[in-house]
Amino acid sequence: MKGPALTVGPETTLLELRRIFVENHIHGVPVVDREGRLLGIVSSSDLLASGLYTDDAERPRPAAVDYLTELFEFSPEEPRDFTSDLDDGFGSRTAGDVMTKDASTVDIDAPIDEAARALVERRIHRVVVLEHGRVCGIISSLDLVSVLANPS
Repeated sequence: MKGPALTVGPETTLLELRRIFVENHIHGVPVVDREGRLLGIVSSSDLLASGLYTDDAERPRPAAVDYLTELFEFSPEEPRDFTSDLDDGFGSRTAGDVMTKDASTVDIDAPIDEAARALVERRIHRVVVLEHGRVCGIISSLDLVSVLANPS
């Protein structure tokens, strides 16, 4: 588990979220209330979808957004600049507007296989770790791969 978890409030703007993701080299962050209780989670896929699709009815499935993200790496020599599109789409939207409300969680005392099962079954990349109902860390798919690669 990585902890303590970096968290944001529901009022955090999407532009601020983008900065947090880039500066901290992360792809998801729990959204919490003032007492540290989990409200939801925002991933880079959620952020990308919300910037490009301002109407939630138009937002593509996460797999489609992941595919779109991967395509940016293979863009032509003069790729279209999506930055202004994203900035325009973010507008005054907040983490509370775009978060996934049913974030996957495990208790701090749960066995690691419970976290791994949640990642596989829900096809997600991170699970939030709770201690006494408050966010205390995150376990990502990369964390589990690291454990397998270095079983010491």
